[in-house]
Amino acid sequence: MSRDVNQPQGSVPRNVYVDIEYQQIDAVTKRLVKMQYTLLDLDTNIADLNYTLHVSFTPLGYVGLINEFAFSPTLYTILCGLVAVLSIIAVVRRRFVLLC
Repeated sequence: MSRDVNQPQGSVPRNVYVDIEYQQIDAVTKRLVKMQYTLLDLDTNIADLNYTLHVSFTPLGYVGLINEFAFSPTLYTILCGLVAVLSIIAVVRRRFVLLC
């Protein structure tokens, strides 16, 4: 974790934001895919123990899950193969159209 050099040493956050992105496996099971946190409103009064925790849960769609590599390597192998075949078809088709 890096520290904001503009804030004084020993600062504590008053607002903590936790963003959790997950994959819905079934009706009750979720799989954590990505989590990030943000510490805001830093204060040097360490005697004050109050802070606010904000938690958000976001289900990822198919594109988000693919971008986060949440599926098995087999799926990505098939996906890359499909993209390669479609690319070859597009190039061949374009050259065929240019020749005619």
